[in-house]
Amino acid sequence: MASTTSAKKRIQNPVSNVQSTELLQAREPIHVLYGGADRFTSDSIEKLGKIAIDTVRKYAGNPGDFAEAFGFAAAAQFTKSEFSALSKSYKRSHSELKKNDFDAWLVFRLQERILAKLQSEPVEDFRIDFEDGFGIRSDSEEDSFAVNSAKELAAAIKKRKTPPFFGIRIKPLSDQSFDRAIKTLDLFINTLAGQVKSFPQQFVVTLPK
Repeated sequence: MASTTSAKKRIQNPVSNVQSTELLQAREPIHVLYGGADRFTSDSIEKLGKIAIDTVRKYAGNPGDFAEAFGFAAAAQFTKSEFSALSKSYKRSHSELKKNDFDAWLVFRLQERILAKLQSEPVEDFRIDFEDGFGIRSDSEEDSFAVNSAKELAAAIKKRKTPPFFGIRIKPLSDQSFDRAIKTLDLFINTLAGQVKSFPQQFVVTLPK
């Protein structure tokens, strides 16, 4: 109990000399995706990206369907055959189509950029979740997944398959789950630190509300 009490004091009294500017990121992610720690593998982000790209190509693969799916006015202005002709114009000269038909250019440009984004960074921020996405499990199960998911994250780091931001979400630091949350955090951090050359600066620990 003594270690738990001291841990609580350290958490409740953060280091006072840390400057707020040190905590700010030059870039802020546009979303955070949570996934259960029991399902996380080193290629999870890559798989999610493939699913997203396949979905866009299936339901909005051609410019007409894309315009309709995203509610562009161009969807009502052009037939699919007209979009086909405009696509050739776009490939010949982006700037010329932008000048002659901005609505059509916007559809092609956004479709191009969305697919490129999904290929390069389908997820901007990911949390390996030990809370809602993981549920209540036995201590031995959570211990095992804390170690295994940290190893999987280390493998993803080595393969350069992590999103720009990533981390974990632990259980609440309430009296009921404090010990469990700290143990998971300790197991995860120490396992990850032992698997990588240097600890990732973009790693974040999220605390539940």
